[in-house]
Amino acid sequence: MRCNLKDRERWDRLHEIKVKALTIGAQHDEMDPQDMKKMASLMADSSLAFCLKGSHMSMWADQQAYFKHLLDFLHAV
Repeated sequence: MRCNLKDRERWDRLHEIKVKALTIGAQHDEMDPQDMKKMASLMADSSLAFCLKGSHMSMWADQQAYFKHLLDFLHAV
């Protein structure tokens, strides 16, 4: 069975995430940058990393920015 997430939303449950979290978005991603900011703001201890040259697969498209954000987050945890 294939799961389609197109019509599923979980904005109302993001506040339940209590651990330190990193959301990573990109300029050319499918999600609107304002929604990325909103998502990070709804989690108690979250931050947003943004890859200006990236897309949905920033770990390949914008490796330098992606891994800098990821490593900074991991070192801070």
